[in-house]
Formats: sequence, C-alpha cells, structure tokens
Amino acid sequence: MTSINDSLASFFSETESLVDAGNLTLAEQHLKELLNNQKSIQARALNDYGIIAYRQGSKEQALQYYQKAVSLAPQEPIYRKNLADLYYFEYGETHTALTHYRQILADNPEDFDANLTIGRICADLSRHFQTEAEDFFDLAEKIEPGNAQVAGERAKFYDEKLNPREERAEKHWKQSDSEIVAENKNPEEVYTRLSCEFKPDQDTETERNILMFLEKYPDFALAHNDLGVISHKQNKPVQAGRCYREAVRLDPMNSTFRKNLADFIFVIEKQPEEAMPHYHEALKINPKDIEVLMMIGNICLSLDSPDEARNFFNLVLDIEPWNIDADQALKVIEENDNQTADDTCS
Repeated sequence: MTSINDSLASFFSETESLVDAGNLTLAEQHLKELLNNQKSIQARALNDYGIIAYRQGSKEQALQYYQKAVSLAPQEPIYRKNLADLYYFEYGETHTALTHYRQILADNPEDFDANLTIGRICADLSRHFQTEAEDFFDLAEKIEPGNAQVAGERAKFYDEKLNPREERAEKHWKQSDSEIVAENKNPEEVYTRLSCEFKPDQDTETERNILMFLEKYPDFALAHNDLGVISHKQNKPVQAGRCYREAVRLDPMNSTFRKNLADFIFVIEKQPEEAMPHYHEALKINPKDIEVLMMIGNICLSLDSPDEARNFFNLVLDIEPWNIDADQALKVIEENDNQTADDTCS
C-alpha cells in the first residue's frame, strides 16, 4: 500500500521536474492546488475520525470531530449530515439538528436524506406538523421514486398517528402559529415545532414567526440568537446586534451565543476591544475552542500585539498540530519580526 509520504514525495518530485524543465507557471499551479486541497483533506480526515469515534462508542468525541469538519468545509453535505444526525438521533437536540438539515437544503434543495429526515422530525412533533411531514416525504419520494425508506417512514407515521391520508384529506386542518403558541406553555417544545417551518429562502416569514414567539416568551435566549442571525442576513445590523446581546444576557454560559455576539462586534461593528471580553468568556466555557482561539489571535494582530497573537496561535497548534491557518499566521508573524529586525539593523 502506498503511504501518504510516498504520495507526497512523488508529488514534489513532479513539481521539481516541472521547475527543472522551466515550466514555472505549471509548477506554481501544481503547488497552489496542493495548498487549496489541504483544508478539504483535513476536513475529510476529521469527518472520518468522527465516524471511527462513533463506532467505538464515543459520541462526545465524534461530535467534536464532526463539528471541526463542518467548520472547515461548511458546504460539504456529508459532514453536516453526520453532525445533524448525531445531534438528532444521539443527543435529541432537535432544533440544532434542524438548523443543520435546513442548511443542507439551502445548499441543495434536492438532498434526499435531508428531506426525509426533516419529514421524520415533523412527524415526531405530533399533529401540529403532519402536513409538513407529508410535504417533506413527498419531496423525498420525488427525488428518489419508490425508495423503501420513504415508504417505511410513511407507514410508521400513519401507524403512530392513526390518521391515514384519506382521513386527513377530509379534515385537512392546520393550526396557525399563534394557536400553537397559545395552547402550549413549554417554550422549548413550542419553538422546536415552529422551527420546523423555517425555510432558508423565507427569512421574512421566519423573522415574523420568531417575533411572534418572543411576544409570548421574551426570555427564550435561543429565539433571540436566531433572530439575530436572520436580521444579519437581512442587513438589519441594529436589530441583529440587539438580539445577539439579549441572547447572551439571558444565557451567558452558552458559548455559541457568545461567539455570535463577539463575531458580530468584531466583524460588523469593527470594535475589537469590545469583542475581546466575549471571546474570552467563550474560551472559559470551552478552553479548546479552535475558532475562538483563532479569532483572539487575529484580534491581537489587529491591535498590533503580535506576541500575544503568537501565544494563541501556538495554543491552536497544541490542540490541532495540522491547523493550516494557525501555522500560516505564525509564519506571517515570524516574517514581520524578521523584517523589523532587518530594518532596525539597516
């Protein structure tokens, strides 16, 4: 079996041959292709590590690997699907899973597995989303006609609800969002049900539903955070900032809410000094959060504190020795230090 080192040796040998032959442009393209593929290779390795960890019975470790794979390659549906499946089937975190399934459909509306699983989730959420369950099952069946999984899910759905298609066709009723909210006093259950109707291409409708929900449950932090995300997409920075801050106020120990607020303050409001404390709070919750460590390092660079930045990038490499971004950032710092030293000497 050819080892990775053998493959790399062959690759660089080919590159050197191109250089020796004077094909410098082709050699440069060759190397650029390798660098561009590094992230995708790393993401694939992390995803496969997650599969191995899960099969070994370590779902916590699998979750960490899947999260890292998705952060490196967010457009790759397989990695996001693995993460969503783990959230839904192993952790029971329906809303988090739905967020990832919806993102898959936003990138590819004809993804069979995502349509089928959202249909299954809607079916699990009882009578309020029977119509939605049917819609997603229909979409899945349209993508893969005659698929046995769809037939199985339909049969299970009808058996569990005792409500076959003919009876539903006669009744054909669906509660409005306001009725669902009014009749149920469990905000998490209500919000999970409402989130089944959120569609990537209907941000205005999603915003309306969340605002209506918050009128009834103003202290539900997740809804404020999600409204912040939607507001950001709609180019409503004032509302987005207000929502992110409210989510953190209501649930200060949630690292996701902290990171969303910190990213918003740093990237959109361009206030690195104000963002830094929030990143540090997120780091207290999860000291090995690669994204947070990288962001603090970048902020240190923006504030002209390369020595502090170096510390955080080194922490990243302690956790992930293969991290390309941290390695490249350290090289830039080193080059700048050398340039400064040369300028001083001259």
